[in-house]
Amino acid sequence: MRRWMMAGSAALLVAVGPAKAIEQVDRAATTPVDLKIADDVRNGEGRFSGIDYATSDRFRRAWLVLHYRFQAPCRDSEGECEMDAPVQVSVPGLTYDPAAKRVVYERAGAEPVVCASVRRGGFPGFRSSLAATGNCDYRLVKVDRLVDDGFAGRKDRREEVHFAVQGR
Repeated sequence: MRRWMMAGSAALLVAVGPAKAIEQVDRAATTPVDLKIADDVRNGEGRFSGIDYATSDRFRRAWLVLHYRFQAPCRDSEGECEMDAPVQVSVPGLTYDPAAKRVVYERAGAEPVVCASVRRGGFPGFRSSLAATGNCDYRLVKVDRLVDDGFAGRKDRREEVHFAVQGR
């Protein structure tokens, strides 16, 4: 997984709606976990381009980063450049173990599940990145809702973020 950085603050990042996790399955240790971790996430008119992990060594935290691409004026040249506008989404139970260099999902009564581990950069000077293990899944789900606008109603498309772990 790559870490994406955006120079400057050219994009407005918006995470709208409650970001509370809603566990949709039984809490038993052997059942799969499917968490809806955000009801509506968007970043202006940006085009969704991927999801990866980010971490904090100091606070032992991990979270998901949704990447949105958009066109903007280039900084040092003429024309338009493609820019990345990341949106951070927290996942309850997702932590980072800096000693083992891995992202772990933990919940009461269940064994921890390793979601990603650090992959070393090959050449000196290259940064390490996080590689997903395949034990955890994340996805963006587009949901159309009918909104009562006082007349005939209108469709409203939302983007929900789901995080899933298979039963262990």
